[in-house]
Amino acid sequence: HHTLFSDRSGGWRLGDLSTGQGILKTTTPHGGAHPTQMSWLRAPIGSEKSWVSDKTVSVTDTPTIVDYSFTVKSTVIPCANGVYSRKGAHNNFALWSSPTCSIFSDTAGHWKIGDLVSGTGHFKSHQPHGGLLPQYISEWVRRPVNQSENDWMP
Repeated sequence: HHTLFSDRSGGWRLGDLSTGQGILKTTTPHGGAHPTQMSWLRAPIGSEKSWVSDKTVSVTDTPTIVDYSFTVKSTVIPCANGVYSRKGAHNNFALWSSPTCSIFSDTAGHWKIGDLVSGTGHFKSHQPHGGLLPQYISEWVRRPVNQSENDWMP
């Protein structure tokens, strides 16, 4: 779970209050401005050292519905190919489905492309997503066909 807090440099940060680390931070100190009035940077998964500007990040007073589709193309696991449309939520995160697979967040916080009912995946985000949407995940791992959920490879 993440908390929105004012960090030591006077900026807003979304992250872990106990460690001070975050996945989002404002570009400048807030000076008392509301988080909805700020521009934001995001940290790539696993690194707070290289913050990047992301115009798609905004903080609002009301929830935003993420309602768009993804296209997945794989030469390695063809059954994952297809257009995935938003179908609701799973484990408190958005859920997308195609005729053959789903994109969902597992209980460990990884995005998976696979079978929602069994919870198994053909692909998963290498690191927990931390709330970052699938299109922003830069590193995915795959599970070879007929291998266990413990046999992930780059």
